[in-house]
Amino acid sequence: MYPTARRCVWAAVLLWVAGAALTGTAPTLYRLADGWTVNGWVTGAFDVLVGFLQLALVPTGAALIGAAVVIQTLKGTRPSRGMPAVDLPEADDSSSDPFPTAPEG
Repeated sequence: MYPTARRCVWAAVLLWVAGAALTGTAPTLYRLADGWTVNGWVTGAFDVLVGFLQLALVPTGAALIGAAVVIQTLKGTRPSRGMPAVDLPEADDSSSDPFPTAPEG
C-alpha cells in the first residue's frame, strides 16, 4: 500500500474512533458541561461544538477511506526497489546487438 493511502486509512480509523467515542460519551459530557455553568451559555456553546464534531468526524473518515481507495487504484501496484511499474517485453538473447536492424526484403 502506498504511504499516502496508508496515512489516509489511519486518519480515517482515528476519526471514526473519535466520532464513536464522542457520540457515546456526549450525554455524559452534556451533564458535566451543565454543572459547570450558572446561566447555561457554556452548555449551549458546548452543544454546538459537540454537534459539529459528531457531524464532521465520521463523514470525513469515510471520505479519507475513499481517497485511499482512489490513490491505491490510480497508482497501481507499488513498484519494488524504485523500478517503474511498467510491463516491458522480454529481451531476445539470440542477438548481442542492442539495436537490431529490420530484415530487408
